[in-house]
Amino acid sequence: MEKNIEQSPVQSLVCDSCGERAILKCYFCGKDLCHGCAARVKFLDKETVRGKGLLFFYDKPMCKSHLPERRDCE
Repeated sequence: MEKNIEQSPVQSLVCDSCGERAILKCYFCGKDLCHGCAARVKFLDKETVRGKGLLFFYDKPMCKSHLPERRDCE
Protein backbone atom coordinates (compact mmCIF):
# COMPACT_ATOMS: atom_id res chain seq x y z
CA MET A 1 0.00 0.00 0.00
CA GLU A 2 1.37 3.36 -0.94
CA LYS A 3 0.77 6.48 1.06
CA ASN A 4 1.70 10.00 0.25
CA ILE A 5 3.31 11.52 3.30
CA GLU A 6 3.62 15.26 3.33
CA GLN A 7 6.81 16.34 4.98
CA SER A 8 6.57 19.46 7.04
CA PRO A 9 9.66 21.64 7.21
CA VAL A 10 11.79 20.85 10.22
CA GLN A 11 11.88 23.71 12.67
CA SER A 12 14.54 24.15 15.30
CA LEU A 13 14.54 26.51 18.22
CA VAL A 14 16.84 29.51 18.03
CA CYS A 15 18.52 31.19 20.99
CA ASP A 16 16.73 34.43 21.89
CA SER A 17 20.04 36.12 22.72
CA CYS A 18 22.48 35.21 19.94
CA GLY A 19 20.60 33.26 17.25
CA GLU A 20 22.46 29.94 17.69
CA ARG A 21 20.59 26.63 18.01
CA ALA A 22 18.78 26.63 21.35
CA ILE A 23 18.65 23.55 23.53
CA LEU A 24 17.67 24.95 26.94
CA LYS A 25 14.88 27.11 28.29
CA CYS A 26 15.38 29.70 31.06
CA TYR A 27 13.71 28.54 34.27
CA PHE A 28 12.78 32.12 35.24
CA CYS A 29 11.71 33.93 32.05
CA GLY A 30 11.21 31.11 29.52
CA LYS A 31 13.68 32.33 26.86
CA ASP A 32 15.20 29.71 24.58
CA LEU A 33 18.97 29.50 25.17
CA CYS A 34 22.08 27.91 23.69
CA HIS A 35 24.90 26.60 25.91
CA GLY A 36 26.91 29.81 25.47
CA CYS A 37 24.14 32.11 26.71
CA ALA A 38 22.92 29.88 29.55
CA ALA A 39 24.13 29.42 33.09
CA ARG A 40 23.37 26.26 35.06
CA VAL A 41 22.67 27.20 38.67
CA LYS A 42 21.95 25.30 41.83
CA PHE A 43 19.83 27.10 44.37
CA LEU A 44 17.82 26.44 47.49
CA ASP A 45 14.26 27.52 48.22
CA LYS A 46 12.41 27.19 51.50
CA GLU A 47 8.63 26.96 51.72
CA THR A 48 6.38 26.55 54.70
CA VAL A 49 3.89 23.73 54.24
CA ARG A 50 1.48 22.87 57.06
CA GLY A 51 3.62 24.82 59.50
CA LYS A 52 6.86 23.04 58.60
CA GLY A 53 9.75 24.48 56.62
CA LEU A 54 10.57 22.38 53.57
CA LEU A 55 13.78 22.85 51.61
CA PHE A 56 13.77 22.47 47.82
CA PHE A 57 17.03 22.08 45.90
CA TYR A 58 17.02 23.08 42.23
CA ASP A 59 19.50 22.60 39.41
CA LYS A 60 18.09 24.75 36.59
CA PRO A 61 19.27 26.60 33.47
CA MET A 62 18.82 30.37 33.33
CA CYS A 63 19.88 33.42 31.33
CA LYS A 64 23.26 34.87 32.26
CA SER A 65 21.46 38.22 32.61
CA HIS A 66 19.72 36.88 35.74
CA LEU A 67 23.06 36.24 37.49
CA PRO A 68 24.09 38.75 40.16
CA GLU A 69 26.89 41.18 39.32
CA ARG A 70 30.39 39.90 39.97
CA ARG A 71 31.84 41.06 43.25
CA ASP A 72 35.39 42.30 43.80
CA CYS A 73 36.13 39.53 46.30
CA GLU A 74 35.44 36.72 43.79
